[in-house]
Amino acid sequence: MATTFIIISHACSVFFFRFSSCSMERGIFIVLEGTDRIGKSTQAKMLESALTRLYGTETLSVRFPDRTTPLGQSLNTYLNGKLELNHHAVHLLFTANRWERAAEINQALEAGRCVVADRYSYSGIVYTAAKEPNPPSWEWCKRTEECLPQPDLIICLLPATLADLTKRGGFGDERFENAEFQSRVMQNYRRLAEDINAEALRAPEAERKPKWEWVIASDMTPQQVHDVICEVLKTKLTHCPQLCQHPPTQ
Repeated sequence: MATTFIIISHACSVFFFRFSSCSMERGIFIVLEGTDRIGKSTQAKMLESALTRLYGTETLSVRFPDRTTPLGQSLNTYLNGKLELNHHAVHLLFTANRWERAAEINQALEAGRCVVADRYSYSGIVYTAAKEPNPPSWEWCKRTEECLPQPDLIICLLPATLADLTKRGGFGDERFENAEFQSRVMQNYRRLAEDINAEALRAPEAERKPKWEWVIASDMTPQQVHDVICEVLKTKLTHCPQLCQHPPTQ
């Protein structure tokens, strides 16, 4: 079986990746989560390019909400403050918007392609639960996201402080971009990470569960954040045989 080694150079490190050119198992599904205006979309594009170069096959990049679909267009109107909806109803719209891409995600993974998502179910849970007054229950929000394709790794980008977030360009343009709401979002991300990590510990060894990783992104350049994400991939995805580190040689 032919094996190819690819070297991806970064400012501070050199990563050696190995993958088989003859057979590819299930693709790797990586989700980027985090507060608004933290740089998720930039990192998703950089990661998409890196994985495409690494594997030699096009990475599927998805972004939620997907504002190009009929449901996504309604969500765009809502996010721009031009439409009011019940908390439960709009949560289900966001969930349905993810289901619009679920088959495509599964097909890509089964074909051995990598998938990078700019936001996913976890945003749906933490943002809905942060709404006031009378948000839907935490457990209800989680149940609505069941059965969607499950990622291998969740990387959550957060600011060091709320002040770092609010001074970013464009902050405040959309419905949820205010410091008080984003503070609740950050708290909910921490709560959700605890839930997911606890579920992973209880799960049988053979049952794949996503791993959660934090990156404080507000005090680094985009390239530095990308380098950290690559390091996370190297250390956290050891269960994926198609992405492993080859011992460096001098």
